[in-house]
This record gives sequence, C-alpha cells and structure tokens, in this order.
Amino acid sequence: MRRPLKRHEFERLVELGAFADERVELIFGELITMSPPGALHLYYSVWLLNQLFARLQGRACVQGHSPIRGADESEPEPDVCVYPTAEHRPDRLPEHCYLVVEVADSSRAFDLGTKARLYARTGVPDYWCVDVRRNAVIVHSDPTFVGYGTVATVAQGEGAILTLPAFPDVVIEVDALFGRRPTP
Repeated sequence: MRRPLKRHEFERLVELGAFADERVELIFGELITMSPPGALHLYYSVWLLNQLFARLQGRACVQGHSPIRGADESEPEPDVCVYPTAEHRPDRLPEHCYLVVEVADSSRAFDLGTKARLYARTGVPDYWCVDVRRNAVIVHSDPTFVGYGTVATVAQGEGAILTLPAFPDVVIEVDALFGRRPTP
C-alpha cells in the first residue's frame, strides 16, 4: 500500500540529512528527483533574479532555487519566487507568493503540467514558465483549484512585457530577457 509523504515528514527527513546528497522536492506527496541545472537554466534564473531583486528591493523578498510551502503535501523549489517580506522568517518557509517562475529547459512538460496545477492549487496568483528553447514565457494567472484560468504565451520579438499585478511598476521586457541569450 502506498501513501503520500506528508510535508512535516519530509521536512523532518531533510533536517535529519536524509537527502543530503540528492536534489529532491516534494510534489503532491511524492519525492521527485530534480535534474541538476545546466548553464542555460542557471543563466535565465540568475538574470530574472537580478532583475527582480533590483526592482523589488525593500518591497518584497526574492529567492531562487529554494523551497516554498505548497498545497497538498508539497514543498516545491521554484527557480524564482517573490513573496511578502512578512513571510521572511527563520522558522518556516514562504507560503504566500506573488510570483513563481520555473525555467523550462528539459523540464517543460512537468513545469507546464504538474507544476502549473500545484502552483494554481497553492494560490500563486502569477506563474511564469520561461521556455528557453522557444524564447517564450508562458504566463499563468487567475488560479483555481484545478489549474489556471488564464494562460498566455509571450514570445521574443513581439515587444511584450511581463508585469507583476502586485507591483504594477515592475516590468520585465521579454526581448531583453531573450536578447541576451548566451552562445552555446
């Protein structure tokens, strides 16, 4: 008989060092092995982190490749997360996020399927999936218990911008994001 791993069990196992040599995240009660990030994945993650740090300093917390408390016995590790400063505490993980970003290289199907459902169920109002192979960002908004009500793709070359509804003055130009693409 199988049963989902509970978040508190997972957190205790992490404290005990059970996954010291592994990269795993808890998704809907299951341990999911995370691939090591490649250069392209890290490039876009760091670029977005730097942009959001600069624009949100003192107004919100920005973290990268760190766990958050998710719905349904989940503790995902998004590539980028923006959350209220009040949730930056030493005794618990952030739970209410303004924005979560996953950089999709080899993980596109998982990020657009399972991760999108998880973030919607968690109540994340804005989820961006940065598709580095297609030079596009799939923007998810209007979360429900079963998924996002609004999903739109914005691509390089369209002059599109990404905004955070919680911070309307924060603008990321899609062309700037993909225009700095490193040469392979």
